[in-house]
Amino acid sequence: MIVTEEMLASHRKAGEPLPLIPDGIPFIWRSPFVPTNLYSESSRFFSSIWRPNAAQRGTGEGLQVVPVLAFTKAVPVLNPNYEWIAFHHQAGGHYHDHLYIIATVLTPKNDIRSGLNKIAIEHYAAEGGWMVRDELLASRIVRYVNGLNELDLDCESSWRHLTESVYPIDATQENLDRIAENAPKLDDLVDWSGFIRARYANDPVILLLTENSD
Repeated sequence: MIVTEEMLASHRKAGEPLPLIPDGIPFIWRSPFVPTNLYSESSRFFSSIWRPNAAQRGTGEGLQVVPVLAFTKAVPVLNPNYEWIAFHHQAGGHYHDHLYIIATVLTPKNDIRSGLNKIAIEHYAAEGGWMVRDELLASRIVRYVNGLNELDLDCESSWRHLTESVYPIDATQENLDRIAENAPKLDDLVDWSGFIRARYANDPVILLLTENSD
């Protein structure tokens, strides 16, 4: 669902960052949190982009990614000059890991688009469809990091988000400028009050989202 700050403001405590739903389970003792009825399935927004050729479904061929600048733990006060969407995304292959996200979509530059799509194709159905955050092979992390390095990108802190169909990149201004046409300026994206924003923080994060193999 497209969300605005007006929709979230009444749930905040005095303008503080508002928690999302970790792993789909509300932390009652951390309430308030973003209401569950504001989230839509990611496929509602992105399925036609991920898999433009339906005949290739079930394989890694032809996969495309949608880059987003995402909040995955808590969302600060949003800048209304950007369009924000709230969605849950199925990841982790057969594991069915559902991530809850508030994000703004990035338009990839033409000179990097194919390199980003290559990442989705390479890791589709990895480890027999069990490429899961908590059970990542060291060799899988190395392959992913090397793939990003080829594109002059990095995931120094955000690699912990890595799972099938979710490919993280650190949300630095340099990485945004490398990936996106008309890249947003981090300083203006949200009201950062009460939010710890450091070079090696992993929220917010750039995520390359694509179709899950299961």
